[in-house]
Amino acid sequence: MNITNRTASSIGEYVEIIEDFISPRKKENKEMYFYFRGEKDYGKPALVPSIYRNGLLEKEHIFYHERMRFNHNDFEKDKTTLDRLCRMQHFGLYTRMLDLGEDCFTALYFAVEKRKEPNETTFVYLFAIPEKKVRYYDSDTATILANLAKLPLNNEGRKIYGDKSKKWLVQNAENIINSGMSVEEYNKELNFLLHEIRADKPYMNPYINLGDLFSVQCVKTKLNNDRILAQKGAFLLFGLNAHDVEKPIPLDGSYKKPNYWRDDFDWDGMPIEEILKIRIGSEISLGNLANLGISKPYIYPNMEKIAEHLVKKFGKQSGES
Repeated sequence: MNITNRTASSIGEYVEIIEDFISPRKKENKEMYFYFRGEKDYGKPALVPSIYRNGLLEKEHIFYHERMRFNHNDFEKDKTTLDRLCRMQHFGLYTRMLDLGEDCFTALYFAVEKRKEPNETTFVYLFAIPEKKVRYYDSDTATILANLAKLPLNNEGRKIYGDKSKKWLVQNAENIINSGMSVEEYNKELNFLLHEIRADKPYMNPYINLGDLFSVQCVKTKLNNDRILAQKGAFLLFGLNAHDVEKPIPLDGSYKKPNYWRDDFDWDGMPIEEILKIRIGSEISLGNLANLGISKPYIYPNMEKIAEHLVKKFGKQSGES
């Protein structure tokens, strides 16, 4: 995977860098999507889903089930695990997803907003993703990866009904493939995951492509809340790292597909073809963006955030509402 590094010291330069990257690829008539993500400098590795930061992966299934327990009514309109993960992601819960958007200015706003100090380094990433590698919200592969969120990392001390963990999936995938089992036989080994998936898709055939479990997928989800709609969002949905289950799959091209890969599309499990990494200079500020109408209501079009913006802009409200 090719990663190009550039620096933007003004909004005009930022737009020019993006145009220089996208235009020649469109002229080649490539069937390609271009998605943006603004991020502060987390160090190495960058572009890591929040569930993998600070040792949180062990709590992923707890975060998911507890959020559903406490906020069940908020998810009434969400029909699948993927729908629920999207909502959780946009309201601050740790997930195995990374937000992407079609709007370069939204990504720039996020990059600048995340600075704690004026000179803190932030980036906007531009991903070039072939159209054939983008999946939709009803994809079986996306459903499989989303349901990994329900599984514990390990089942130590809880094996009375057999191991039903992420670690088991990674440790036994190669053995399942190399044992000479038929598709039907090896999917019996994955019944615990199929059980979770069928809560979303009762009609789904009992077949899990083991290669999909160890991939990253770009998913265009339902625009089911104001923030996703405003940002024209998609997500990178992370499967399991086949070489170290406790780490995310790296997006820098260093991830090597396992030798027991099974995939009808014959690709390496990474949807991204190229990455443009733009360092955002300290000269670019939220004030610059506000001059172009790119402010909090543009990014967060809900009543609470708009009220917060208006109070800050026009002064504190007098009295109480």
